[in-house]
Amino acid sequence: MSDYGLAEVELEMPASVYEKGKLSPFAPLADVLHQLMRGTSAIEDGHTLTLCNLHAEIEWDTLLTTGGEGYRVVMTDEPTPQHLLKPEH
Repeated sequence: MSDYGLAEVELEMPASVYEKGKLSPFAPLADVLHQLMRGTSAIEDGHTLTLCNLHAEIEWDTLLTTGGEGYRVVMTDEPTPQHLLKPEH
């Protein structure tokens, strides 16, 4: 990602999601990377987002895979709460 001037991204998905075959680990990761490459997502520390109908939170932290710093997308096995899907006025 740094070749494109973007921060590294790591996805953390609960075992309950992929072990039961609910979702491939590659589906949400591909979605995040696609959004970043197109410039349609402004991922920042503390933000929340919906990936494949599941709630996720963004952290800026040391990545477990590379040891470098970057965005960790921490998914839950719960859908995004409705109050987070409503626009604020």
